[in-house]
Amino acid sequence: MKIEVVFISRSIFSPMGFINTFIRITKGKPGRHSSEVLHLSLKYLFIWCGFSILIYMIESRNQIIDKVSQYLHWLTIPKKEFGNMPPCPFLDKELRDDNLYIDIWYPHNSTFMDCMESFLLSSKNSALIICPNTHTIDYSEVSRRDIQTKITNLLRKNPQTDYLKSLIISPYEPFSLAGVETRSGSPYFLINVGPTEQFGKAHRDLTKTKYFENFTEEDLKKMKVPKK
Repeated sequence: MKIEVVFISRSIFSPMGFINTFIRITKGKPGRHSSEVLHLSLKYLFIWCGFSILIYMIESRNQIIDKVSQYLHWLTIPKKEFGNMPPCPFLDKELRDDNLYIDIWYPHNSTFMDCMESFLLSSKNSALIICPNTHTIDYSEVSRRDIQTKITNLLRKNPQTDYLKSLIISPYEPFSLAGVETRSGSPYFLINVGPTEQFGKAHRDLTKTKYFENFTEEDLKKMKVPKK
């Protein structure tokens, strides 16, 4: 019983505590008590491993969101190339009003529409779905347009999401406006989802500002802005 107490007090927080106890048990004389403690040791090994994995996942999630938050902050900083407006002029208000739902999507664990269900339950205005590379998908090898087409079709087929539109941000594909690489700074593949009407209004409002004044003809065509 004394060995059990020592093992429990050390192994929960220290893997070496488990290993040391396990070695002492295997070296001891076989008997009813040693087999019971060995069984207990294995049980706490699994608990410790699960606890460690859970902590790792939580830390990883926080790190992922922190990296994306830094990129979002960069998008809210005014730049002369955009008429002294931010690359994403409407993002700052969305963040300040806490109207942006942020989630991480792992396709091997859930579907994209599962993310949309959580987004709708949040009652927030728009969503940003972060897509890290995993053992099942490498976003540097997928086509942004193909993903956008698939996401758009999924949204349109569901009556609860047919009013939404998606915008894909891929750091793996070259994309610049007014000479500024606006997407390469993203740490991950991102899916932005919001009301179609809102996207359209934002675009129309920008045409009334100096946002596009430094854009090349190719940039204007890319952003579907009519020539003045």
